[in-house]
Amino acid sequence: MLNDMPIGEPVLSLESDLNKIFGFVYGEIICPDEDTLQVPFIQHKDPIWKLNNCPRGKFRRLIFSEEIKYAIKFGYKINIEYCYQFKRGKDLFKTYINDHYKIKSSTKDPVQRTISKLFLNSLYGRMGMKEVNNVMKIVNKKEADNLDRNTNISIISELDNGKYLIRYNGKITDKIRKLYSKDPLNTEKINSKTYSKEGLRKSGFNKTRNIPSAVHIAAAISSYARILINEYKNIPGNPCIMSDTDSAVLSKPLPDHLVGKELGQMKLEQEISKGIFIKKKLYYLLNSKGQEIIKSSGIDSSKLNYNLFIKLLNGETLSLKRTNFNVEWKTLNINVVDSKVEIQGLTGEIKTIYNTPDVNFKSIIVHPLYPLENILNLNKESTILEKDNDKFILFSNFEIFFFLFTTLLFFIFIIIYILFWKQ
Repeated sequence: MLNDMPIGEPVLSLESDLNKIFGFVYGEIICPDEDTLQVPFIQHKDPIWKLNNCPRGKFRRLIFSEEIKYAIKFGYKINIEYCYQFKRGKDLFKTYINDHYKIKSSTKDPVQRTISKLFLNSLYGRMGMKEVNNVMKIVNKKEADNLDRNTNISIISELDNGKYLIRYNGKITDKIRKLYSKDPLNTEKINSKTYSKEGLRKSGFNKTRNIPSAVHIAAAISSYARILINEYKNIPGNPCIMSDTDSAVLSKPLPDHLVGKELGQMKLEQEISKGIFIKKKLYYLLNSKGQEIIKSSGIDSSKLNYNLFIKLLNGETLSLKRTNFNVEWKTLNINVVDSKVEIQGLTGEIKTIYNTPDVNFKSIIVHPLYPLENILNLNKESTILEKDNDKFILFSNFEIFFFLFTTLLFFIFIIIYILFWKQ
């Protein structure tokens, strides 16, 4: 967040010179082959499978200019069709970031450290908050009662003839909902006030924008974060086994100048003796001290162990219990419910340490019969592998579907041709 940020109003432009653009560009992106770039890192949402992945070949998307400039250094290309130009804001959050990071890194008070860390991590989220549009309308008492019980009301004003002026913006949160039951709207406790159109305009009650967000800044921050972590995905001679938003598991140690406590440096969290990575946020580690570490997003990690991860690695599906809280809105009762959740094991003839279309898990294999250099870009969608001249050829589900579909059409055409030929 110390980098230059896009500020001001966006300007739609047909500028095609990337060096003259600061903002967001749309165009056809071409990813290099495996010989040029082992681990691709530009994400794209597949229009058919609705999955985010980092594909090879050609695809179109809107991308931050600085991210594609970075990608070009690794062999990516882009044919720009249009762009949104922004002004370049320098040192926009410099004081904010440096002050809170200084507190976080130097304080011995755990409360101060937690609060400063929260401020640092929350800035991006604040910039990317969804706009919630306010609705202002005049309603009768019955509808006012209903809106009062179920929505976030910021203003209620009683008018003449049993009408109410109400401004609201969506359903109330669960915590507030607990305080509401079937109580009718109590107008006696409301300081009613009638506003004219001019009075409403001056009061600001009729403004539709009520969240100070800037999605272009949030998009730029996330792009800069990807640029930072992408530095560790294609280190020559040091394959990346797994990475997340701000972490990476590497085969070998990093140079000393990249590790430390300064802003932007990496911190050594664990030295791993053994690891099983099923998918993002679901993995098992045995560190050099003999300690077991299990991460499982959405699942109680105490219910998992090494033997269960071995089952997942061998393609078995696990069925576990998960405790949920179910709210009955009519009575506002909260029930504790045990439900079953299934964890899908790895699939495919070759067992790899990942099972996700995200590129963070590519390039490493645990099967002893196949060397690393023979592995292409396997992912969750991979279903068939054929060996041809000591190389593995990947067929995705879409390619299999297309092949079967075209084959079916061919046979239909042959049948129709034969039937008409006999006539």
